[in-house]
Amino acid sequence: SSSSSSSSLATRTLSSTSTSYPRRATTTRTTSSSSRLYVANDGSQPDAPKTIEEDAALQWQLYTKHHAMVDGEWWGKWETYNYMGDVQSSNVGAVSLQPDSESKSVTHTHRILSSSTSSDCPTCFSSSEVTTLPPIAAYTPETLGIRHRCAASGMVVGPSLLKSGAMSTELVLRHGDGRVRVTFQHAPVWERGVEPGSCPPQGLKLFRTVVSKER
Repeated sequence: SSSSSSSSLATRTLSSTSTSYPRRATTTRTTSSSSRLYVANDGSQPDAPKTIEEDAALQWQLYTKHHAMVDGEWWGKWETYNYMGDVQSSNVGAVSLQPDSESKSVTHTHRILSSSTSSDCPTCFSSSEVTTLPPIAAYTPETLGIRHRCAASGMVVGPSLLKSGAMSTELVLRHGDGRVRVTFQHAPVWERGVEPGSCPPQGLKLFRTVVSKER
């Protein structure tokens, strides 16, 4: 069945892509919240954060410098692909990451271009209608580390568990005045003969990918 082959494929993929890297001179510590993870330097890297608080401050600095924009939005074409690489849908939308006046919090919302009319008439105007969706979240230096991790101009969000049961992971790479955002969604799978949901998932299958080139 497709579930069995997907599980085997996922297992082979994980095995083939696993790579051993030299251990870095860092230690991992958590705050009182078990879901919030920080990496703190053990002292062997002078330029790296030495405390949880310093690490959180650096993460917030990178996030507000490279991704959150005052009076700006990341517009792009959101193209959705299935696991075979076929385009399922394409929409124009924006990711709005608006910091407050003191840059102590950032509000995350999405805006979708719902309709657009272009005019070739030199005395006419083109028009478009944009739908603003309800806010997704509001981030602060204390809560950013729950789902986000920044490294220079890049960022990883997740993995996050969706209401549908799928797992979503987002990779964002900023360069100049643009960035590329890719969202990977995996679904749980079980081996042949195993009733789905009767036990923990035995593998993960990549079933949807959303790619957006944004400016």
